[in-house]
Amino acid sequence: LDFDNTFFKSSIQFMITLIITCGLIALSAYLVALTRRGSGPFAAGVLTTALNILIPIVVKLLVLIERHAREDDRQRSMYIKVTLFRWVNTAIATKFITPFNSTLGAEKDDLLVAINGILWSEFWLVPLLSVSDIMGNLSKHFFAPRAKVEFQMFLCFTGTNYNLADKYTDITKIVFLCYYYCPLNPSILLLGSLTLLVRYYADKFCLLRLWGAAPALGTQMAEFSRKYFLSLAVVIGVIISAYDWALFNFDRVCLSDVPVDKGTYAVTIKGENMFSYIDVTQETAVRVCKDSVCCEEIGFKFPPIPSLLENDEFKWMTNKQREISQIYGLFSAVVLIVFLVGTFGNTLWNAFQSLFVGRYEESAQGQDQNIDFSNLEGVEAYIPQIKDSSFPYPLLACDIDEVKQNLIGFIPDGESYDDDNLIFDVPYEGMKRKKIIGDTLGVSMIAQHDSYEVQLNTEKERHLFSVVKHWPHGGK
Repeated sequence: LDFDNTFFKSSIQFMITLIITCGLIALSAYLVALTRRGSGPFAAGVLTTALNILIPIVVKLLVLIERHAREDDRQRSMYIKVTLFRWVNTAIATKFITPFNSTLGAEKDDLLVAINGILWSEFWLVPLLSVSDIMGNLSKHFFAPRAKVEFQMFLCFTGTNYNLADKYTDITKIVFLCYYYCPLNPSILLLGSLTLLVRYYADKFCLLRLWGAAPALGTQMAEFSRKYFLSLAVVIGVIISAYDWALFNFDRVCLSDVPVDKGTYAVTIKGENMFSYIDVTQETAVRVCKDSVCCEEIGFKFPPIPSLLENDEFKWMTNKQREISQIYGLFSAVVLIVFLVGTFGNTLWNAFQSLFVGRYEESAQGQDQNIDFSNLEGVEAYIPQIKDSSFPYPLLACDIDEVKQNLIGFIPDGESYDDDNLIFDVPYEGMKRKKIIGDTLGVSMIAQHDSYEVQLNTEKERHLFSVVKHWPHGGK
């Protein structure tokens, strides 16, 4: 964490990592397209799921380039990039790399077959890998018995690292995929709900049995995900549904102004050297669009209502379809407006008002519950610590002599917090005191220990590390 980083520098760092993430999205879409053409939708679904697991690891490494003052800011930046990758890689890119008239087919290159392959892969592959905990079991059952010292063995049992932002993006990805394609295949909602149910029990097992401790971030990440991305997934699903209803049947066939005579016609079956005979009983004719210009490839026109999509030259909707598309298109516009106003309206209004009047509201900070911090149980204080995967416990980087030991946040494996405190690693002239040898966990504060002795040479006393103190309410 970097408290000196400016907003401008943070924005530049964010844009650099975002551009790299977009490059990874393009590369992943290309690999998935090659796999679909060569090995079919099931292999492409497995590859998509594998990329959804591996590429976010690369994104996490990219986020290390950025500097943030708070851990939840770093998690939020990671959340945005991983969500962008997973949404595009799982749902959007799949639709773009599929030919327009292959949307509803049942062949291996068709869209719905590919989506089913992705969702089935998400249903079983990701939970199986999580519960298997390959690296965790390898660490516990292979490396731990071969550890040279006890300290090294303890490191093998700290649990598998997990990231809260990664878990939230994994859930929003499934929700987004289901809402994106439910108009074309409503049964995907059932499969998606089963997938979320399996993920819940798999993650619950991993949280209680396999994973290590994660940073205490509070509810910021959950609120951020719910306010912006889960609601955005629903809104995008509504908008895409309106387009899908309007563009149905996805067959490049439009009505023709040139009538056709009734009768029996001989036609050549595509791909076969044979004729077949068909009976034409209506004078209404249709025509197949060219690959370069198609009535159903209308570009971006919003809202997707018939008056904007169709024209005198290109008409493909039935009367009922035209009526439903009119209602659904207008409804999607209303949903988008409600989302934008509900999500960003209050923030923009407060920002506008702050230009003219003060916006501080005491009620917005919560109400005084008349409960003192000193009387709370299970609450940790902010104690400067350094977490390193090479050590089973955090390393303290401050003077904690006058802090209650139950506020530090962890219980050391040894007899004293002095064993995990960096201030005693390099003795220097002017140290406040020497390291206490023995058990100091039996007292409330280290300063109350019988062996606690402050060196009296105050003229040479220097503090190379911060000092943390606690003044309990009422002196308790």
